[in-house]
Amino acid sequence: MILRCALVIAFQVINLITTTKEQCETRTNHTYLVRKNNAPAHCNCRDDAIHGCSVINDEYPDYYSCNGLTVYDRIQCCEFKHLVKCCKGWKKLYESCSISVCSPLCLNGGFCTAPYTCTCRRGYSGAVCQTPICSPACENGGSCTAPGSCYCAPGYTGPSCSNGICNPTCQHGGICVAPQLCKCKPGYYGDQCEKGDDLKSLYESNLQLADPLSSIDTWYRIASPYSKACFLKIFIKLTDPDDVVTFSSESFDENGTFLGNYTTLARDERNSLAQPLRSACLSVKCPEDVGLTKIESLNTIKVVTKANTNLRCNITSARPPTTRGNEDNKGVPKDAANIATRHGFVLNGEIYDNYYRFKKIGLPQKATIPNERITHRLLKDDQASAHKATQPSMKIVEAWESGYTGRGVTIGIVDNGVDINHPDLKANIKNGLSYDFMDNDHDPSPSSPSVNHGTLCAGTAAAVCNNTLCGCGIAYNAFIAGIKNNDGGTYSDIEAKSLVYKMNQIAIYSNSWGESDDTNFGGPDNIVQEALSRGVKLGRSSKGSIYVWASGNSGTNDNCNADGYVTSIYTIAIASVSRGGYSASYGETCSAILASTYTDIVTTDTNGGCNKKFTGTSASAPIASAIYSLALQANERLTWRDIQHLTVETSSMTGLINIDTMENGVRRNVSHYFGFGIMSAEAMINAAKNWTLVSKQIECTESGTDTSLTIGASREVVSNINTTLCGDKIERLEHVEAHITFECTRRGEVELFLTSAQGTQSKLLTKRRKDISSATSFSWKFMSVHYWGETPSGIWSLKMRVKDASLAGAYPSFFR
Repeated sequence: MILRCALVIAFQVINLITTTKEQCETRTNHTYLVRKNNAPAHCNCRDDAIHGCSVINDEYPDYYSCNGLTVYDRIQCCEFKHLVKCCKGWKKLYESCSISVCSPLCLNGGFCTAPYTCTCRRGYSGAVCQTPICSPACENGGSCTAPGSCYCAPGYTGPSCSNGICNPTCQHGGICVAPQLCKCKPGYYGDQCEKGDDLKSLYESNLQLADPLSSIDTWYRIASPYSKACFLKIFIKLTDPDDVVTFSSESFDENGTFLGNYTTLARDERNSLAQPLRSACLSVKCPEDVGLTKIESLNTIKVVTKANTNLRCNITSARPPTTRGNEDNKGVPKDAANIATRHGFVLNGEIYDNYYRFKKIGLPQKATIPNERITHRLLKDDQASAHKATQPSMKIVEAWESGYTGRGVTIGIVDNGVDINHPDLKANIKNGLSYDFMDNDHDPSPSSPSVNHGTLCAGTAAAVCNNTLCGCGIAYNAFIAGIKNNDGGTYSDIEAKSLVYKMNQIAIYSNSWGESDDTNFGGPDNIVQEALSRGVKLGRSSKGSIYVWASGNSGTNDNCNADGYVTSIYTIAIASVSRGGYSASYGETCSAILASTYTDIVTTDTNGGCNKKFTGTSASAPIASAIYSLALQANERLTWRDIQHLTVETSSMTGLINIDTMENGVRRNVSHYFGFGIMSAEAMINAAKNWTLVSKQIECTESGTDTSLTIGASREVVSNINTTLCGDKIERLEHVEAHITFECTRRGEVELFLTSAQGTQSKLLTKRRKDISSATSFSWKFMSVHYWGETPSGIWSLKMRVKDASLAGAYPSFFR
């Protein structure tokens, strides 16, 4: 039964509504439809009205007030969406002017927080965040090119360009203060400080000499580099600045104790340095006013005995340190400190003989209890999960262990922006393949930190691994192309351009967006459908772009067959599996779903942050996209249809819990909630390596009857069609599209079932409780993958069911 309204006269009134400072003008359109007193009371408002028809005032049948206007006749009032004109510096998000505008755009990841006001990230300044900050400031003509990074002028080096470059290098501890200019330590001279007159200058090639004691001008500590067993540490005071001290073999006893025999050499004898120093190991105690504590501390020794000598210094014997290990100085604490310094560690002390504890600054401490919630999604759940059953794993780690990490493959994140400066993403971002179609530039950064959806998706797919930040992307060596095609709203031309952007360089387009859920039927316009068609035919050098789509999050109130992006044969619809192997509570039932993944992922967030619980089918799409990048790494020849076939072949229903699971005509398990099951990266890679490419796709159309069928007492009608024509052309089925036209007084109550010639029944449409639209000759193209692999020949049947007896419905045509 179809209801129609009587004769109507239409006119409009524009109401001005109070504005905020961000909204210069907000108007609401009211359309008044006046009818004669005897006209049937029926709503005639358009579908885009915010509020429906007003109730007819029967108490005063001759007049009615609508929005403050008195009308002398029966009237109905339809209120339409606000028409918002934003003030300068603001742009509209949904129905309010809440997005600030900055022109020129904020650079280097800065955020537009107020009209023409940029809030810069740490390390940048300036009106549009154009100036990097270096602290300390770059010196000697150096320029700051990135936060904390100076580009030095020729001849200078160092973090702040404060050090000159000298070649040859300065010797004897000299400092290069300007290009080819050495500042020498006292006692040295020459262009490279290579000349000197004191003890250190003489012995530099044979001895290592530390700085003088601050309280005694001419007392030096000398250490021999010859002996691996110990260091020779001596304090000697020279009686004459022109003299030097050397030793003979008689200077030490058999235990290495210094006997007091030494020789003073004049300058012309400096090259006759005695060799017995190589085996000597002793310490010298200086005058009492220096103190034993200081001597022991400086020399890392224990004073054992005192020796009576005629020297100006009292010399004591020192117990030689015990040597352990081989000739690599493992037993020497000084070498342990050198190792720590060389590799950026801090030496925390000796654990026991020859073992030292090092600490790396900045690394998190090891946890004693694993964070199961963070790690369980990549591996199977533990035995404590629901029903005590082991869930199937997506086999991500096994794929990594086989060397497949997405290397060389680019994944496009088509969303509301990607934080390209996030430390977990920056290394994998392909700036040349990224684009912002909202602002027409190559910076796809989100408009504000709260706009984080695209960044969450990017990290899920390809965040870098093992850098102690947020987590590890499924394809952590894949490239990311940030493609910003919406900012709270978008346009068909932008959608079309974003889906074919750089289609020979970007292999996979991950899409976690679509039509609004619950109440509407909607999908891509003709221009977007054409873009998808061009992508699979011409993308990736004619192997076909791979379009992955999130199936939707409206739960049992919706059916994703009402989303034309999901039902396209060119896209792969991915659903979610919750912990325990159940369908996610937010998951929509749909015959177009091809496969499923787990969600609840640790991933990247805006402002360099992390999100520890990214869920929904929005997370499933980038996970599937990442797995497809692993498959393309294994076999780059795969076409877009090969990827879909591999998904069907390698996904599994094992361990998933759902009473909806059925077996199709070729004994494949399939579900309206999971598709063909949970994806397995390892299985897909193994199958892809030796995969035989599928043959050319064939399309065939069968026309059904145009006879109008009306629902009667049985609350359902059935129509049949014999697919003899397609049976002669198609060997096995992939996608089946059903173009159906029906009408019903409440569209959301309609259920549609399509049964194949081999007996597989697929639910094309289930109840959608929030869809209260009246369908007058409603037409839609539904799609199912449940018949994958079946032959088309035979009788197919379509059933329409409306259980509510108060509703009327019919459909005049079948499907193609």
